Amino acid sequence: MAFIALFYSTNKFSGKFNERTWHITVAKLVAITGFVLGCATLNVGARHFAMCLFSIGVYACHSIILGWVASTCGQTREKKSVSLAVVNTFATLSQIWTAVSTIIVELR
Repeated sequence: MAFIALFYSTNKFSGKFNERTWHITVAKLVAITGFVLGCATLNVGARHFAMCLFSIGVYACHSIILGWVASTCGQTREKKSVSLAVVNTFATLSQIWTAVSTIIVELR
């Protein structure tokens, strides 16, 4: 519940104060921390925590990026819809990778 409140407030304040770049950067740093932790340890508990970190970090900035793209690439309806489709495609690819890496870790 704390993460839900944190990410809701992050998304709200990133648009209110127009600081989307910093909110995206911090979320990506959380994801990078998870990737490094997952690669640096062999402990199962630490790797599970790392997978939680990088999936949270990658997913956290998705709605911020969607808002940014919708407000920036809104010249025509076609450009806006294509840009939102591209962002959604890349966001879905990150969730697929998270599932695949979970299976790879469990097979070891």
